[in-house]
Amino acid sequence: MKLAAKNMISRMANGPAWPLFRMARGMERRLDSLCTYAERQRRAEARSDLKTAILADTFPDLRVTAGPFAGMRYPDAAATGSALLPKLAGSYESELAEFIEIARSRDYGLILDIGCAEGFYAVGLARLFPDARVLAYDVDAGARAMCRRMAEANDVADRVDIQGFCDTARLKELAGAPRALLFADCEGFEAELFTAETAPALAGHDIIIECHDFKDPTITPGIVAAFSASHDVTFARARSELAKAQDPDLPAIRGYNAETRRFIVSEARNPGQFWLFLSSKSAAAADAAPVVAAVGAQG
Repeated sequence: MKLAAKNMISRMANGPAWPLFRMARGMERRLDSLCTYAERQRRAEARSDLKTAILADTFPDLRVTAGPFAGMRYPDAAATGSALLPKLAGSYESELAEFIEIARSRDYGLILDIGCAEGFYAVGLARLFPDARVLAYDVDAGARAMCRRMAEANDVADRVDIQGFCDTARLKELAGAPRALLFADCEGFEAELFTAETAPALAGHDIIIECHDFKDPTITPGIVAAFSASHDVTFARARSELAKAQDPDLPAIRGYNAETRRFIVSEARNPGQFWLFLSSKSAAAADAAPVVAAVGAQG
């Protein structure tokens, strides 16, 4: 900027024109905020268009294409509290596939899904365990309605009992009952449910918990301390989007470029997300007892 121009601006800034400069600065800030919002909306619209195209091309019947719940159908192109595309692709929380595979080898007459959302696990587990009754809990009425439609769409509505709030009193009712499977994703409320107070009642049951330590770093240590005497504790840590986007066992993402594959499998996870599998020691001992007896008889 030339010296004459600088001198002119200096005189104006120190004179009656100063309010105009302040007004211009305010307009600049508002314009920047407006442009940021417009850009955010533009990206959101682009993501929505891409999602619509992927649903039409790859998931026209809204069926899960891989993973333990392959074949399960969504009645609507919507999920609550999480992304739909990774669920349909079979990559959603694939970290739990090993836990679910272990559970499949066991006999559960009762399954509790605490924080069931639209029913991905409640209905998926009902399909995997055709003789089990599933209690699906969620405090959100919209989520419960979606779960009901999902159960109906997959012909398990007669075995999925959808309820509202699950408290410690409900968990204590499981004391002495045959082995059940509990699945919990309740946004930090697991710290209130799984404590030294409820551990004795749950000693004979298996539990899978999504931990929300980013909300409270004491959650997982507290649960492990309360249940380590009665359960074998296993951790599963979240895999990266990049790793999931390269999974060869996901046929739905084949043929897409790397960026779109990552878009499909994205779960928008918090860094360091992990899950716990609490496997009942007493139930495992009961399972092994007949084998031990048979070995002893042979000896």
